[in-house]
Amino acid sequence: MFESRDKAAEVKRRMRRALDVLPSSGSYYTLAMAELYLGENGEAVRHLERAVELDPQNRMAWVNLGGALMLAGELERALEANGRALAVDPDFAPALLNLGLIHLLRQEWPEAIAAYERALSLNMIGPEAHANLAIAYLRTGEVDKAIEEGLKATGQRPEFGLAYVTLCDAYAIQGERAAAEALCEQAEELGYAVPAEVRERIWRREKADVPQS
Repeated sequence: MFESRDKAAEVKRRMRRALDVLPSSGSYYTLAMAELYLGENGEAVRHLERAVELDPQNRMAWVNLGGALMLAGELERALEANGRALAVDPDFAPALLNLGLIHLLRQEWPEAIAAYERALSLNMIGPEAHANLAIAYLRTGEVDKAIEEGLKATGQRPEFGLAYVTLCDAYAIQGERAAAEALCEQAEELGYAVPAEVRERIWRREKADVPQS
């Protein structure tokens, strides 16, 4: 939406002038988008709340309010805001993706799975959604599904290091040591650290594979 901070600042000034003349949901929304771009999250939340107050059907304002609240760590309120976006449009993929991330952050794995599966069923291309769904599947013990989603994520974005970490962990759990090590190496080449517990799982498998004299 904005090419630079200067452009965002100019839009912010213009929207403030417009709101002095005639407050509207659209102007508050545009002002909030400029503020989010400029890192002014608290002001953006306040103005997005005003946008949805003036127009409760403004799904973009609801979903961005949910995102801004997530940034502020207010996950319960973020959950409610994205729910309001879905009440306006049940097939609104950005709100489903936000819900998936909120549930992931709250370690509510089945709820995260449901949200991401619903979003991906809308024929969207979403490497982040596939990668996060892989994490949720891994946490519920559905390792084959975690691998399937992780491979989709890396297929859509070959440089997606976090997905390689998840795949490394999944293959380590399955006992596929060589595959796990190769994926960990790819993750590290892309600048993503492999957690010590994942390394330990590979090491335990390697030790188990060594013939005992």
